[in-house]
Amino acid sequence: MLKLKYIFLIIFLFYTLFSFSQNLPNYDFEEWEESKSFNNPIDWGTSNYSVWGIYNFNTVIQEELDTYSGNSSIKLETIEKNIAGEYVKIAGVITLGIFDVNLSTRKAEIKGGIPFTNRPSILSGYYKYSTSGLDSCIMSIFLTKHNTSTKNRDTLGIGVFTSNKQDEWSIFEAPVKYSSTETPDSMNIIILSSDTSIFDTGSTLFLDKLFIDASLSVPEKLLIPEIYVFPNPATDYFKINCPNISFCKYSIIDVTGKILISSKYHATEELINISNLNPGLYFIQVTIQNNIPVTKSIIIK
Repeated sequence: MLKLKYIFLIIFLFYTLFSFSQNLPNYDFEEWEESKSFNNPIDWGTSNYSVWGIYNFNTVIQEELDTYSGNSSIKLETIEKNIAGEYVKIAGVITLGIFDVNLSTRKAEIKGGIPFTNRPSILSGYYKYSTSGLDSCIMSIFLTKHNTSTKNRDTLGIGVFTSNKQDEWSIFEAPVKYSSTETPDSMNIIILSSDTSIFDTGSTLFLDKLFIDASLSVPEKLLIPEIYVFPNPATDYFKINCPNISFCKYSIIDVTGKILISSKYHATEELINISNLNPGLYFIQVTIQNNIPVTKSIIIK
């Protein structure tokens, strides 16, 4: 019997070197270049992937017949192929970082982004989406900053938009929620043709003319508490640590915005069981006594 496999998507918000820009590069997907067996949008990483040079997952293509404006849009599609007796799926993905697949572990990694020092309030663009099942497309933006103390990247702001079927070109809006008053040093945009827990074959997203509202304003007199989530990545358990805080509420949220676990505790530290969650990217939203929410990202392996 043929087995069905799909590629788990793991997102690492690391810094990589791109030319500095405060605007979105190739935001209308008019510029493309040949790369190995594929045609890819300039300045964007994609999930176009070749296995042994034989099986090509052409998940991202230039669309010239169906556009919102200009000469081309971008088409992202969830693809399935039979490789050596196993069905393998890869979602259509674009990112301002780098997309990489480890076929042996069935995991995909997204790393990096572009240098960026503004605080955008929203990611917007135009899209169409079709699916034969319960799948959803996902448009997301991440603002991060290197933490010199921990040597890791802190997620300062996140915006996520999800949608089911949308037959006509429509605008989407992903408002950015900030958990810090700090200024980011990098940004990544990650867009998928599938919810990574569903992966309906043939789910197709058309996208055109992305834009952000880049605001330099910083809320005044907002004191953001220190919240620590570790280990990260995690497997069966992780801890939330709130120094000098005796009461916390927390929620674990997936990339579609669905709350999976929600609870509260009266302590400075809490051990949380995540053994029932699938591998992937999740967000931990912690609220303390003064009702200031703090959002952290975590990878579950």
